[in-house]
Amino acid sequence: MKSLLVISLLAVSSYVGAQTDRVSVCDVARAIGTLQGGSLASVDVNADGRSDVADVRSLADFVLSTAVTGRLAGHDYVDLGLPSGTLWATVNIGAESAEQYGSYFAWGETSPKSTYDWTNYAFSDGSSSSAMTTYTATDGLTQLQPQHDAASQLWGAGWRMPTDAQAIELRDESLCTWTPHTLNGVDGYMVTSKSNGRSIFLPYSGYVKVDCLYLSGKAGHYWTSTLNNTTTARSMVVHTSGFAMSNLRYHGRCIRPVACFSFSLAR
Repeated sequence: MKSLLVISLLAVSSYVGAQTDRVSVCDVARAIGTLQGGSLASVDVNADGRSDVADVRSLADFVLSTAVTGRLAGHDYVDLGLPSGTLWATVNIGAESAEQYGSYFAWGETSPKSTYDWTNYAFSDGSSSSAMTTYTATDGLTQLQPQHDAASQLWGAGWRMPTDAQAIELRDESLCTWTPHTLNGVDGYMVTSKSNGRSIFLPYSGYVKVDCLYLSGKAGHYWTSTLNNTTTARSMVVHTSGFAMSNLRYHGRCIRPVACFSFSLAR
């Protein structure tokens, strides 16, 4: 039963991804039931021997976390119907599912590391927190160049780190509903488009300072590609008490890429 359910879920995942409109939980439940030769009542998602509300909630999580609308260079994205046309990835860099934290990066670095400090930060001479060598008032750079963009370097052409403006757009509550949510045991935010009902999940991934992970399970920390000032860059920090947007560049934070097309997909 369990192995058959996995096969069914994979088939439904392809089915959901092919739709232009959001597929309801009942649609997915019926599809699973049909694939298993049964009915909606026979669906036992969590394999506990019964069909109940918990199964419906699991199906809801499945729909919300797999409503893929496209794929670019081997990675899935969701079209939230945003005015900018920005397409948000379904997972963080280094993660295989929506609830996984993935890898942590200092701002402008393209590889994770074991410790995060000014002394080993790529754009510091190591002598002090203010001794930045790149992205300073001198060079005038305020946006990460492609060679310093982890999404571009690790995911390939068409992917990049979101700009500050794109992060602000995602946080616009007139465009998206932000709901505290637990996905497969991991706390975070479900961000749901008000225009088309599609969603992405942002786990409370925390951040790394030196070699310690802070605020894991309490806040999500995501870099943008935009400089704030000499020592800080703009980030999207999401937690139940609100948002913050600037953090020290050497800290290790997660990255949720965006797909960059020169056109907006038809909706």
